Amino acid sequence: SQSRYGRVLADILELIMYSGLREREAFTLTWANIDFQERCLVIHDEKCPQDGAFKKVPFNSGLEAVCTRLRDEAIKQGHYRPEGFVFRGKHYNAPVKNLRKPLNEASLRAGLHRFAHDPRRDRAGLSQSVKVGFHDLRRFFITSAVNIGTPTNIVARWVGHKDGGALIQKTYLKHDENLSRAFASRLAI
Repeated sequence: SQSRYGRVLADILELIMYSGLREREAFTLTWANIDFQERCLVIHDEKCPQDGAFKKVPFNSGLEAVCTRLRDEAIKQGHYRPEGFVFRGKHYNAPVKNLRKPLNEASLRAGLHRFAHDPRRDRAGLSQSVKVGFHDLRRFFITSAVNIGTPTNIVARWVGHKDGGALIQKTYLKHDENLSRAFASRLAI
């Protein structure tokens, strides 16, 4: 039903916003990927599945809250199994496949159809989406982490970038004169 997928969509968006997961990683998340004991997500790297690589995304307060709420709801409904998908599709043992249409409809209703608009792309003559996308919340996570001072190499590890933070530095960092002065004042050589 539409309302079921509306709730699933909201939960996926919240999870991506607090974790920086890629769309496919969120859609195929299983309960085995959520380690409540170690307080982290353990995600096998979808870009290099052959080498068994994985990334760990430690819980922040928002991520822990959403994962705990989803687990409690799944237990209550009798759907909690380690191999089970957190976000179930039409079939009990299948992941959610595509929520683009409900996402587009929700973003239009909420007036977010220009949320992802980047005027720099206009000036550069590049095309861009005028619809909000799952990747926008991944960018929000990265930007939020960088803006509180998380080292880019750590953020890169969380989101599965193999470049040690080079893409994050190039794309997400902006020069902040106040921040620059604050760090300079703490430098004691």
